Amino acid sequence: MNTDDLENFERDLGRLRPANPSEEFVTRLRGSHRVRRSTSHSSVVAEGRLAGWLGSWLGRLRWLAPATAVLLAAVVFWRSGLQTSRPGRPSVQTSNPAMKVDDVQIDRRIISSFDAVALLPSGEPVRFRCNEWVDDVVLRDHSHQLAIEQHVPRVQAIPVGFDTY
Repeated sequence: MNTDDLENFERDLGRLRPANPSEEFVTRLRGSHRVRRSTSHSSVVAEGRLAGWLGSWLGRLRWLAPATAVLLAAVVFWRSGLQTSRPGRPSVQTSNPAMKVDDVQIDRRIISSFDAVALLPSGEPVRFRCNEWVDDVVLRDHSHQLAIEQHVPRVQAIPVGFDTY
């Protein structure tokens, strides 16, 4: 559509008049909206106070749900701390708590490599060669079928100077 078609379309829409609603619809609409009129000024004031009081309580109830969730989480956290420190409960003891490591694997992987340029306080540019690594350490105890894995990310930045002439 070009602008002439749109202008003609808007002009045609402006000339149209909406149809009158049916009698049935009008009577149904009037029946659903009952007009309530108060007979005295005191009832209007009482309704205003009730609405104000109810509005303030609804405002307070809005904060009740998050406050209840925080309180419940605090009680659960507090109760879990009490259950582990009760003197009447026997603690779980292992017969041989020492781990005898019979397999150690150490590995490192490079994740990414990129160059960065920075300026020294003197204004001289310096290039950095940056490498992101992940160091992996795996300790195994085959007698207890236990494995401990540790993955440690690290960044290595090597400064490389520019030759300026």
